[in-house]
Amino acid sequence: MNYNAELWPEPDKFIPERFDELPELLMSKPVGIPGGELYGFVPFGGGARTCIGQRLAMLETVMILASIVKNLHVELVNKDADLTGFADVTLGPKQGLLVKTREI
Repeated sequence: MNYNAELWPEPDKFIPERFDELPELLMSKPVGIPGGELYGFVPFGGGARTCIGQRLAMLETVMILASIVKNLHVELVNKDADLTGFADVTLGPKQGLLVKTREI
């Protein structure tokens, strides 16, 4: 489904800009295609047949990211940003955070 040419222009190309405009992200709901089909992008499946390893995969992703970030200096780009919290599976900033990184 994630390579369906009827849903995705140039489905075999890596184009991360496809996801520049995303709706509010919730672990329990599919991301879908920005501006398109709700179930057009479901890397972990959806509904009753959601991947049982989804939470493990997300945890592994966090662990890998943490191991990379520990070697970086991270600084907020906009120190006056609205940091209103948002709770889903974890607690985080509702609008995300723009950061600047450099090697330590």
